[in-house]
Amino acid sequence: KAVVSTQSTGSLSGWTPEPGSSIPSAPWRQGEPCVVRYNELYRRGQVTRVVSPALLEIYQVDTGQHSLTPVGHVHKLCLCPEVPTLVVPVEVAGVEPDWVACPDGIWTPIVAHHLYEEIVNEECTISVKSPEPSGASSSYTADIVLDKGLDVAKYLIQNEFALSKG
Repeated sequence: KAVVSTQSTGSLSGWTPEPGSSIPSAPWRQGEPCVVRYNELYRRGQVTRVVSPALLEIYQVDTGQHSLTPVGHVHKLCLCPEVPTLVVPVEVAGVEPDWVACPDGIWTPIVAHHLYEEIVNEECTISVKSPEPSGASSSYTADIVLDKGLDVAKYLIQNEFALSKG
């Protein structure tokens, strides 16, 4: 069982790095934990790609967001390593974005809003279908059914946001 939630902002309120806590001369590596400054808040992250010596792609582990971030906003610190990642990307099994509702093949903000209204803060059962993350997004594939009986894949199809795969 899980609860789909947006209660955590994923920010480290009131925290700022100590002067000299970042090691600018050491090169960044993919997979390296870090703390990233985003809108004057600091968040735990992981380097997903070194774009250039001055730019990193960061996965914010507590919000699930990806961002291109200047190196000057990233610190080589690992805060709270005992706290697991708070966001795990999951693809809904058996569906893909409907090309009419989502012309680019990517879920639109309208679809995200509808899902948000239906599932946030609801208890659900998540049945993982793939034992390892798969696809370009490195996410798990899973069936998601809310305790109130809503099957997320069927909801997406019935509201013409998604098409059934296979």
